[in-house]
Amino acid sequence: MSEIYKSAKTNLKRQINIEEKKDFKFPDSDNQQAYNTKTSGYVQDVATTIIADIAVKANCKIHIISPKGSFVNKVQVLFKTEKNVEDKILDRIYENFDFSRNEYVEDNYVLAFKQLTEIALKAMSPGINDPETTLNSIDYLSELLLLRVQKEDVIITFKDDKPFILLNSITFEKLLYQVMLSLRTYCKHDAILMKKMLEMLKNLLHKCEIETYSSSIKIEVENLLIDAKEAIKNERDLKILQNAVE
Repeated sequence: MSEIYKSAKTNLKRQINIEEKKDFKFPDSDNQQAYNTKTSGYVQDVATTIIADIAVKANCKIHIISPKGSFVNKVQVLFKTEKNVEDKILDRIYENFDFSRNEYVEDNYVLAFKQLTEIALKAMSPGINDPETTLNSIDYLSELLLLRVQKEDVIITFKDDKPFILLNSITFEKLLYQVMLSLRTYCKHDAILMKKMLEMLKNLLHKCEIETYSSSIKIEVENLLIDAKEAIKNERDLKILQNAVE
């Protein structure tokens, strides 16, 4: 867990440091020219800086649809351009996508959330029954989520203060929901673990400065309480959880 956490932390911090937050609107790409991937596999890496240089020379903004770490096949859109570009330019854009059949935390921090959640769930299985490991997993997830709320849902690459590349990434709402859904499903009967998750969400809410993220956190608090009321029969335990929320 420690190694997974360290790799993901380094990845997230790097992205936060290079993320440029500026007030602007990227062109709507709904009706732009779409290009499918030429191969199947995980999007291991995207050389956005090089693609931005290509976009500048072609005077064309590019929206990269498939996030890093996502699995794509030949029927899925990989990127869009705001205007038609020459084949040789397209070839150069395609060259700057790296595909793999494997996933690595060093390249995709989202994988760390998946792995840490899986460890937490396996530790709660009857054959292992190790709630302490689950508590530790939640601590690591909490630390990574505290970093994630500092990051935008998309990544923009600028050239001369102008946005040229819009790169999709998994949204905070979706990421938090996936983590909490799994944890709630397998841990909802355990008052200690549920209170631990409430503390994690409380800390996230205090750290969060993006309104849409705050709304997602509050929804997960409500979902957690709904599951707790269904699974936990002890009224005192439920009261403690309710007091923690209030």
